[in-house]
Amino acid sequence: MADLLIQPPTPFPFPKGAQEAAQQAARETPRETPHTCHDRRLLRELADLLGAQPQDAPAALRTRLALLAEARAEVERLRGAELSSAARVLAGRAQIVPGGLLVVTRVDNTTGRRLRHLASAATGHLSRGMGVVVLCTAYEGRALLVCAVGHQLRARGVDARDVLQEAAAAIGGTPAGRGARSSAAGQWTDELGSALSSARAKASALLRRSVG
Repeated sequence: MADLLIQPPTPFPFPKGAQEAAQQAARETPRETPHTCHDRRLLRELADLLGAQPQDAPAALRTRLALLAEARAEVERLRGAELSSAARVLAGRAQIVPGGLLVVTRVDNTTGRRLRHLASAATGHLSRGMGVVVLCTAYEGRALLVCAVGHQLRARGVDARDVLQEAAAAIGGTPAGRGARSSAAGQWTDELGSALSSARAKASALLRRSVG
């Protein structure tokens, strides 16, 4: 019985250039690196936090950031309205003294920045720019003083720095700024009462002097 001759299978002929193209594509396919693995993990974590699919995470993040910006703008608007309301209340408490109007008081639970804005806003609510506003507070263990002077009194030579000169020394500080607004900070919070009294006396004297 003749032996069977088994022929090896004929290789499937690739189209011309197909093998070279496949090899080139394999070389160009990006490989996973520690860096890309880290990026993928971060993307998955971000997607989980946003409650979105990884491919939707960038768009979801942009939406969240836009909503956050809107919320911040609303908070600033409310703070501005609150500041304006507080300034009007302070202006309503002004005392009439020879030469103008005077507000001297303590404001609790506020920052130095807010205190400065409040003093300037209150001065703007006083009649014809004829007012001096002196405010103080204790914040984070520091004594803070602010003085704001209306534009008409500035034209007469009244300077906010002069109002605070002695008051600032009472709390262990020196006044910064001059003209329409000056402020001071010191460590002696228990001396704020005497500092206000000093500022009141000085402001009254300067107002009287401004009208000759």
